[in-house]
Amino acid sequence: MAQFRIVTVGSEARKLGKTSLACSLISRFSERRWCAVKVTPHTHGAAAGLHIHQEFVQGPSDTGRFLAAGAAESFLVQAEASEVAQAISDVRGRIASDRLLVIESTAAMITCPDALRLLFLAPSERRCEVKPYAADARQRAHAFIGTTTPAFATQVQPFLAVEPPDYCSPNLLEFVRSRLSLG
Repeated sequence: MAQFRIVTVGSEARKLGKTSLACSLISRFSERRWCAVKVTPHTHGAAAGLHIHQEFVQGPSDTGRFLAAGAAESFLVQAEASEVAQAISDVRGRIASDRLLVIESTAAMITCPDALRLLFLAPSERRCEVKPYAADARQRAHAFIGTTTPAFATQVQPFLAVEPPDYCSPNLLEFVRSRLSLG
């Protein structure tokens, strides 16, 4: 079984709990000095193009929540899908090599082949706009995450049920612990 140093948390749609799950992983494995990254195609007031901003203040933003959960470092990456691999490489160059990296991004699931890839599934009863890379992410996921069992059966990737508000479960923690070789 491969040992990972990166976890990507993606989703089929928005507002499913990616940030909460990333924060839960950071806090549950707090003995590890995590670096957390939020990747977004949205400009957040910056000009178009690749931008990397390091967050230093705990607060209500996703990157601030990562710090509040215990991340040693937190970054907001504004990038188009074609720029995500370069952005992640740039962030990795800025952090200590022993850091575990959690990346909140569906696009990163496609561009980070050396990552443990967790995909939040949209509940079947919820009507939502599916992200453009959801089908590719589904093909690459190591595990599916959700609050309801998916309509499709999977023989390869496990489905790990989670509940709000932290979107974490003992099965999910054990899955991540074993894949990251955490004690």
